[in-house]
Amino acid sequence: MIVDDEKTIREGVERAIDWEGLGMRVCVSAASGAEALDAIELAPPDIVLLDIVLNDIDGLEVLDLIRRKYPGMYVILISGHDDFEYARRAIELNAYSYLLKPIDIEQLLEKLLQIRVAIAERLDKLKKDKELNDRLTDSIPIIRDSFFIGLVSGKRDSAESIVAAAEFLGVDLTARQHAVAVLELHNPGNGNEYDRNLIRYAAMDICREAFSGAYKCHPFGIEDKIGILISADEMEPQNIRDICNFIRDGVNVKLGVPLTVGIGRPQSDPVCIQHSYGEAVEALEYKLIMGLNRIIDSEIIYQSANKKLERNLIREVFQKKGDELKIALKTMNRQAADAIADEIMAALRASIGSNMRNHSRDLFLISTYLSVAAADLDVDMESILDEGRELYGAFKSQDTLEKLHECIRSFFTKVMEELGNKQKSSNSLYVRKALQYIRENLYGEISLSAIADALYLSPNYLSRIFRQEAGESFIEYTIRVKMNEVKRLLEQSPQKVYEIAYKLNYKDVNYFSKTFKRFFGVSPSEYRELQSQNQDGGIEL
Repeated sequence: MIVDDEKTIREGVERAIDWEGLGMRVCVSAASGAEALDAIELAPPDIVLLDIVLNDIDGLEVLDLIRRKYPGMYVILISGHDDFEYARRAIELNAYSYLLKPIDIEQLLEKLLQIRVAIAERLDKLKKDKELNDRLTDSIPIIRDSFFIGLVSGKRDSAESIVAAAEFLGVDLTARQHAVAVLELHNPGNGNEYDRNLIRYAAMDICREAFSGAYKCHPFGIEDKIGILISADEMEPQNIRDICNFIRDGVNVKLGVPLTVGIGRPQSDPVCIQHSYGEAVEALEYKLIMGLNRIIDSEIIYQSANKKLERNLIREVFQKKGDELKIALKTMNRQAADAIADEIMAALRASIGSNMRNHSRDLFLISTYLSVAAADLDVDMESILDEGRELYGAFKSQDTLEKLHECIRSFFTKVMEELGNKQKSSNSLYVRKALQYIRENLYGEISLSAIADALYLSPNYLSRIFRQEAGESFIEYTIRVKMNEVKRLLEQSPQKVYEIAYKLNYKDVNYFSKTFKRFFGVSPSEYRELQSQNQDGGIEL
């Protein structure tokens, strides 16, 4: 890497040296310290030719940062000033060399040759390190998996580099055609991590046993699935399907788990293996329609992709049934909500049956419409979804339409439960306010209709939720509270019985006395007399 804020110096150094003949190349040039640090972070070079005086960050500061993170990197400092302090700091920061401008190309070339020898010696030492080589050998399976993952994800962009890396890892890519199959084991090990990995590696062994003769197979792990790179000079699609069926049957019988396989189309250029992988992954999505434990060839995708469906069936369902759905959820009408879930699924089946590539779009639309409906009902989505999940992700993770159908029904259930809980909470609040009103207006006129008006509820509704929450009717509760107040006044006040009756808004003293006796077994007068005797020590109440 050449770092100098003068373009003429950068270009001059690059042109002045035969880098290829030196066994090197200029991987990048940078005009500032910040640009250099960003480039080093992306792809660290072996050697940096670094100007001390830059427009932004001081070159010595750049060297300090390099030393902290890349202690083995060779840095040659260049400066336009023969300054002792610069040289001292360069030595402190372990710069390989310190050159003055104008740069003496012969001197620079001498330093580069010295560095080349040092790097070669370092590599030679590593090669002779038996322990390190043993560890490399042990790591080959992990490196091989990493190679395959890079291959199918398109991170290798030349056939030469792919073949060279494959040769080092013992992977034969000399055949004329290559295809990728992706295998998905369904619920292996029932969630136990050790069992899951054991079943996965056993499935890879079955894959290796299935291929022989003209077909070569290289299984590898990718995310939670198994990839198989298949190579042959002549690749017959039916043969591939037959082999995958053999693998599926072996996994079913020997390991006792379902297996779904997606197969990509053959490619002749190793660089295009990524396309076969993409097709295999896309083919796997058809398990939604075809079910699990199937072999799904990517040709299905291209056949269905030719079918066109101009109408957006999902949008149509929600335009017609959106309001009905909200009413069904709000009134907790399970039957109506399930009927709408059935209509959503029928529309989804028709849409992805026309073109599987509608799948992600349709699930996004469904999750959006349902989220909006929940928001309109004032339902907190976080309270009904698992922590860290969102609705689209929950729907996307379902591997069959039946499971997705059940997931939507489950969502409706949770929404209705949340609305029911909110209703109970709201009812409790209304009843608490009614109880407070009764206590505060004990000596006044208390009526169900008056409290209902104050709470903006209908009398019938208040009466119903009052009984549910308080465990007795509004009238019974009000009379009981008043009678307890009468008892307190009889004990603590000198007022006559009829005065207490009038005070508590009882116009009929006889009715008042009968009501008191119903609660306490004695009339108000008898209660006061008994209370008086108790105070004199005659009897205990």
